[in-house]
Amino acid sequence: MVTDLGITSLRGRHAPGHHGSPRHRRRTPPRRLLSILATCLIAACSEVAPGPSVGSINIDPSEASLRVGETLVLTATVATTGGAPTGVSWASSHPGVASVTPTGLVAAHGHGTTTITARSTVDPAKYGQVSVRVGATDDGDFACTGLGSLALGDIATQVMVVYADGQRSGPAARGRSAAVAADVARDLGGRLLAPGVGSQPDLFDFPHERIEAALVALRARPEVAHAVRNVALARLGAPNDPRYAAEQWNLSGFGAEVAWAVADAASPPSDPIVIAIVDDGVAFDHPDLRDAMLPGWDVVHQDGDPRNCTDHGTHVAGIAAATRGNAVGVAGVGSTGWIRLLPVKVWADGSDDGATTSLHHVGAGMRWAAGLPVAGTPANATPADVLNLSLGITSADPNVHAFFASLVAEIEAEGIAVVAAAGNGGTDEYGVDYPAAVATVAVGSVDATYLRSWFSSYGVGLSLMAPGGFAGTTCGVVVSTGLAVEAGMAWHTYACKPGTSMATPYVAGAVALLIGVEPSLRGRPDAIADRLTATAALLPGGTPGEYGAGILCLDALLAPGGGGVCGNAP
Repeated sequence: MVTDLGITSLRGRHAPGHHGSPRHRRRTPPRRLLSILATCLIAACSEVAPGPSVGSINIDPSEASLRVGETLVLTATVATTGGAPTGVSWASSHPGVASVTPTGLVAAHGHGTTTITARSTVDPAKYGQVSVRVGATDDGDFACTGLGSLALGDIATQVMVVYADGQRSGPAARGRSAAVAADVARDLGGRLLAPGVGSQPDLFDFPHERIEAALVALRARPEVAHAVRNVALARLGAPNDPRYAAEQWNLSGFGAEVAWAVADAASPPSDPIVIAIVDDGVAFDHPDLRDAMLPGWDVVHQDGDPRNCTDHGTHVAGIAAATRGNAVGVAGVGSTGWIRLLPVKVWADGSDDGATTSLHHVGAGMRWAAGLPVAGTPANATPADVLNLSLGITSADPNVHAFFASLVAEIEAEGIAVVAAAGNGGTDEYGVDYPAAVATVAVGSVDATYLRSWFSSYGVGLSLMAPGGFAGTTCGVVVSTGLAVEAGMAWHTYACKPGTSMATPYVAGAVALLIGVEPSLRGRPDAIADRLTATAALLPGGTPGEYGAGILCLDALLAPGGGGVCGNAP
């Protein structure tokens, strides 16, 4: 991986904060001109397998002027001696320099080239040289190989069975209940695929033509609390961090700086506040995430590597708690020294952006994140204070509703707040998706003008709104940590995505800040929900049916009575 992407602006001699060496002291450029100096950084990476030897890297042009709104294409030529493809990434210290193509690959051996496109977005008259550092890696961060996505057909004949009082009545009583279900399965040609533990469901598979009969038979038994078909769920998509000022409207316009000041001044909690990202995986070694990461788990493949070659979960994690003040990339809502991220992967390795996962895997991931027992899985040593669920399903099946309701109730009984995405259906016809409909907080999306995003579901079950896109910025929607995938390798970068998926970690990060500042709220999800809704801003013209309690303003939440950037918006 590139070991150092933290770049310091090389400003003109008369610009504030100049610390450059004498050879960098240049006259401030003419107004509307930005001088870009491309410099090189060669870094080694050996996480997967020995890669190529990076012999040299050259950038053309090495220096150029860039007017506001103009685009500059830099060509990186890398000489290698073999092995895996070489990754090239870049970063600029100036928030007014935006990346169009932030990463690329060159040939596995010999000479290869990739282009890096830069664009100026603000008037940089007060700046002199701004370095653009380019890094070549010996190989990729990790290989994009695995089991592929879970097809709906793989789970269409599966039934989840939750036993009545399975947790409270002990292993012996659970064993007797499981024997009843096993009898039903045997009579109808079914088989046990994965046994649960405690109140975790058993997973059975039945012949397609006997699914309905199995559901009827199981639900008729008093030992069975829920028998529900396994179904598919989808993803619901002024620090010195260089992209903050220019692109992170979802923070600057929603009171983040006031909230951060309150959090930074507070006494740190006795134990870190933990946000679980239950998603398609998190790049835990991303330079803007690794300082906040705890060891996570992949419940699909039953291993301790929760990375994936899709970046939905990585994007979500960055919104929740990307490192602030490290002069790299972006800042997250919960960017303090005492908030940690717990990655929990519930999608298959290498699953594409359109892939779904199963209710069974989501349930197992939620349980593990909360510290509840999951069969065949090591105990979670750092249970979450907040579960972030940027995923969901629109379902009319009351058994799905009951499954989520009982699971969320069990998690909340552990003192854990469940924050879930309302959905991207753009309608109130069905209310919000599940599990949001039974979560501690169901989150819809607004744009930079504080209006409901066109895609955001609303209606029955909606708690409040948070920023999820769209906005008239360079990024266009919400910028956060991400991955670029080429030639079977994944590379750390930044990405722009819209959705209630993006609004949800904003709220999860806010909850973590709140319970860190006010320890008396820790372990009290109902009280947390009350505070969130009491301080949300319902702007003129907004209705509870469309906005819930209103828009969550970070400044109003952390400093009640102290104003509210978005709450005072016209």
